Amino acid sequence: MIFRSNEVKKAYRQIEHRYRSLVENSFFGLFIVDIPSGRLLFSNNRLYEIFGYTEEEGVDLSIWDLIHPNEHEAIEKTLHTWPDDYENAPTKSGIFTGLKKEGSIIRIEINASIVAYDGELSVQGIINDVTQSAVFDEKLRQAQKMEAIGTLASGISHDFNNILSAIIGYSELANYQLRNNKSCFDSISEIMKAGYRAKELVAQIMAFSRKSEHELKPLHLKPVIKEVLKLLKASLPSTIEIRENLKIEACAVMADPTQIHQIMMNLCTNAAHAMAEEGGILEVLLYDIYFDENLTVAHPEMIPGKYTVLSVSDTGQGMTPGIVERIFEPYFTTKEKGVGTGMGLAVVHGIVKSYGGAINVQSEPGSGTTFKIYFPAVKKEPVPDLLAHEQDIPFGSEKILFVDDEAALTRLWKNILENLGYNVSMMTDSTEAFRLFYSDPDYFDLVISDMTMPGLTGAKLVKSMRKIRPDIPVIICTGYSENINEEKASSMGVNAFILKPLVTQELACKIRNVLDEHSSRKKVRNVRYRYLPSA
Repeated sequence: MIFRSNEVKKAYRQIEHRYRSLVENSFFGLFIVDIPSGRLLFSNNRLYEIFGYTEEEGVDLSIWDLIHPNEHEAIEKTLHTWPDDYENAPTKSGIFTGLKKEGSIIRIEINASIVAYDGELSVQGIINDVTQSAVFDEKLRQAQKMEAIGTLASGISHDFNNILSAIIGYSELANYQLRNNKSCFDSISEIMKAGYRAKELVAQIMAFSRKSEHELKPLHLKPVIKEVLKLLKASLPSTIEIRENLKIEACAVMADPTQIHQIMMNLCTNAAHAMAEEGGILEVLLYDIYFDENLTVAHPEMIPGKYTVLSVSDTGQGMTPGIVERIFEPYFTTKEKGVGTGMGLAVVHGIVKSYGGAINVQSEPGSGTTFKIYFPAVKKEPVPDLLAHEQDIPFGSEKILFVDDEAALTRLWKNILENLGYNVSMMTDSTEAFRLFYSDPDYFDLVISDMTMPGLTGAKLVKSMRKIRPDIPVIICTGYSENINEEKASSMGVNAFILKPLVTQELACKIRNVLDEHSSRKKVRNVRYRYLPSA
């Protein structure tokens, strides 16, 4: 009998050991909670690991220590709405916000049911840390949003570029007409500059949606920075003072001017947001620095050499070290919902890294923030910025057929091109344009056509015209089309390809180049025919 009792005890110990091992080595946190106090009556080590506690610290914990205060009301309501008939009570589950020992938050999934524990009603359940899964789901949703933005950008870019064409074109026309009125001329010039930047920004959005590379060129940063600061001075409240110290001798860097504009706007608007309540000082510095091997220890990704430094600082509320660590994460934002997307600094970081540069942040709560961006300096001479340097616009006297289904644009460009000396026939119907061309194929010296039009598209119109007159020079314009680019246009035999919005300088140069090249080829052909031996 004693022997049998020992065997039973041994069997129970084995079962207890087996279940204890199962509980303690579980991937999930297991718990039993007292109702209504929320005190933990039982928990395994995994539960303490999830929330960052030791086993000793976990002795006096309650469920309220592990759940974010915003979720307490929901948990308490769940505890008090369980029926007393625990044997038939359903299991409840949900996703909640957990609170770790050091104060950080995590996403947890709780599955729980009501049980009798030591004769009292209690709640037992499991907790699973689903933070990584939640982050993945969020990134997936954001990736889907970005894909949708790319699709949307492709869809609206044609119409948006047509709108920009009207803004830029009529501004250029007004500037020409008011060139003797300095105050009007200066004001309209600012509208034109904003239109040019908008044009480049649309091109960037399209490049982003197609994941294409930006063309970098040697660039002095000072003119672009001055342009941004001029825009900001007109829009920031008077409580924010802008100070600038931009060294004239700062080296050139390999960059895209619109991306530098984007960097400045992001950093400065963030600084302004940090000083929105109490005002302060926004300071922008530009200078050169030489990084030797000692300095590159702090920035191992940088090689020794000369760098141009852009510094943007504010006297705002500053940031905690925890926030500073995350500011370059995509979609991370400390702004209230609807104010920020969390993409601004991530984009800045991506641009700077693509240039082979580095970005440094210094910030303390209550002491403001300073961003320093290090751009590798280059010895090449900067390419003149079309926005900052006016060039001579070529004139002409040839006959041009201009075809676009947007009536406002055809009227605009007829007016501009006639001011440049050309004889322009405008058509808003591509089929009617073909009939006009067919009636006298040799009358026109050049055809300029939009690509996307009802009836005959630009490609079909060119093909039909070339069957009648193979040598007719053609320029194709488009706001955006996946079916046409410069390479495809060239394969179609098109002489030049221009992306809208059209700019007078660019279009006038293209027209002159195409006409002069056609004229040269024609002279060469005539010379060859003149000296052909007679039969």
